Amino acid sequence: MQETARSFPTKSGYFHIYSDRIELEANGVADRITRFLHGMGITRMWGINLMWLSALVLAILVSLVIDNYLLVAFFGAISLWQVWNMWRTRDISSSYSIQRDRVDRITYHPAVKGSSRAFFTIHFFTKKGRSLRRTVSLPGSNQEGGAIAQSAQVMLREEGLLATE
Repeated sequence: MQETARSFPTKSGYFHIYSDRIELEANGVADRITRFLHGMGITRMWGINLMWLSALVLAILVSLVIDNYLLVAFFGAISLWQVWNMWRTRDISSSYSIQRDRVDRITYHPAVKGSSRAFFTIHFFTKKGRSLRRTVSLPGSNQEGGAIAQSAQVMLREEGLLATE
């Protein structure tokens, strides 16, 4: 028997609320890659970040061999930025399924006209107790984003998931 879910559209798919979990469904290649990585136990894009970092280190070594210190400085700066970015985003998850009992809170961030979309941030804990967050972007103003954001807020408030301010 199929379990029923309350749903609303997001920027790239749908947000489903079940009695025991929250699922994010995206369309296209990004969803398939995310599901593949989660099947392997990877919840972040460490592989891609480490691949870029190793390519940058290789570029630094090649630049040292050809005595081009301007390129060494350039690739070194990009490498430091990459490491800093990996550290800064260490608590961001790409989980597509989150158990409801592990959700700490969901916060709503309204759209800034002409600048950004409305989005929700889901704060949750892993099985090991680590705190992570997942951002869910809502459709923009060209796709009735304001009305969808309002209905999503009401839905999450009725489910008792939306944090009160």
